Amino acid sequence: MSIIPDTTEVWKPVVGYEGLYEVSSYGNVRRHESSQRYAWLGRTRQANPNHQGYLQLELSKGNVKTTYKVHKLVALAFLGPRPEGYSINHKDGVKQNNHASNLEYVTPKENTHHAYKLGLRTGNFGAANGSTKLTAEQVEEILTLKDRMAQRKIAERFGVHRSTITKVFAGRTWKNLQPSLENGD
Repeated sequence: MSIIPDTTEVWKPVVGYEGLYEVSSYGNVRRHESSQRYAWLGRTRQANPNHQGYLQLELSKGNVKTTYKVHKLVALAFLGPRPEGYSINHKDGVKQNNHASNLEYVTPKENTHHAYKLGLRTGNFGAANGSTKLTAEQVEEILTLKDRMAQRKIAERFGVHRSTITKVFAGRTWKNLQPSLENGD
């Protein structure tokens, strides 16, 4: 027996704007039916992307207008209050897919790991790091000096702090140039 997923759009009140606005499980926002502003009744509000690519729109209460990111409205209505220190993650990595099933609360560390896993973030390692003081050739030479010279002397020779040499030797920087440790090598 196959289970067909529920494809019904569910509407819930926007938290803090109950009786004024509703948000759907699809990430749509509309005026609530009992609202005094009849021009928007039943019509989905248009959300626009901000400079980071998240959809956002203005909600008004009284004479105060406030801009909200749609994914935050959806998460609050369908996932409940966000735990302190947690972020909202788009599971598929698409910032404009605000479907309730695509959102989850995660720690900042989990959110960052997820972004790297999907390729949304890339690290600036080695020469791609704008603050690097060494070239790939220098690092290769440093690695050959590991067992023949003190770290302090190597650092002086290349004009860097000793901690830079320590990080190279420990494999925390320039990982792409580190010798393979397979088979005990």
